[in-house]
Amino acid sequence: MNVPFSDQEWEVMDELYFVIPYAELKENISFSENELRVTLKTLLQRKLIDQFTYDRTRNDYLRMADRELKNLHQYAYLANKTGMLAHNRMN
Repeated sequence: MNVPFSDQEWEVMDELYFVIPYAELKENISFSENELRVTLKTLLQRKLIDQFTYDRTRNDYLRMADRELKNLHQYAYLANKTGMLAHNRMN
């Protein structure tokens, strides 16, 4: 599987080898917040990343069964197996 990535997608995928909250991801990237939102939506729609919500009672992140494309700032993200394989093949 040879999945092409835009420069923004590539940069985001580089950050998603561990679960990372939106706010931290925003600080680590070199492009605008609007571009980050567009990029996250694209990666979610392409099913290359997973989305997580933080459960305070468990003190842990829980993978969301359904992707939420609104309020992206409320969630954390992680490259899934498909996304990691595609990203690593492009290296």
